[in-house]
Amino acid sequence: MMANIDELNKSIAAYGKYVNDKQRHDTLIYNLTQKRQAENEQRIARGEPPLSMDDIRKQKEPQLQTRNGMLDAMLSSCETQALADFCVKVSVYLRTFYLLSLRF
Repeated sequence: MMANIDELNKSIAAYGKYVNDKQRHDTLIYNLTQKRQAENEQRIARGEPPLSMDDIRKQKEPQLQTRNGMLDAMLSSCETQALADFCVKVSVYLRTFYLLSLRF
């Protein structure tokens, strides 16, 4: 169970880093697009052909740095939850059994 929790913590940290990188990437793409549009408007006003947006579109997006995306995290979470549920059921059963044994 502790290994699963450690794996979940690593996945959560990787996902947090991915979200930050994705936001940074989206902001960069937005700024570059706005700058290119302003530049193209100036070029059109001067009678020059506009520049292509292809180089902006070809920017690589950040990748989630886990082996199978979030699949491993979900499986670890489900396994940990199942183990916790089992422990709760066993403890309730043992408590009930203990209380019944005190009566006899």
